[in-house]
Amino acid sequence: MTPLIADGDRVRVAPRRCYVPGDILVFRGRSGQLVSHRLLGWYLERGRLRLLTQADRAPLHDAPLSPRQVLGRLVGGACRPEAVRIPIRHRLRAFARFLAHAWRRLSRLKVSRDA
Repeated sequence: MTPLIADGDRVRVAPRRCYVPGDILVFRGRSGQLVSHRLLGWYLERGRLRLLTQADRAPLHDAPLSPRQVLGRLVGGACRPEAVRIPIRHRLRAFARFLAHAWRRLSRLKVSRDA
């Protein structure tokens, strides 16, 4: 999440009942390290809620997360202010990325059904 947060920065995290697209979430990566990425949106997969995240400068989204994997939302610490008070343009950009992801998935489903 550079330049908002640098590797090794100490940040404060607080759990929430609901996360909004654009929030910066902190969760444990597959190798156990702490990861902070932006929430793009949520969806249901086989009846279970999944969260889709992506680093701001990453070309692809992360593997879907279970809400149980999320430690919380970034609320302060050694980071830039816009990492805590998310500008509306960042929220809209996150939601647009989510819609693009959903559109690609729907397009693939349609193609496979037509074949």
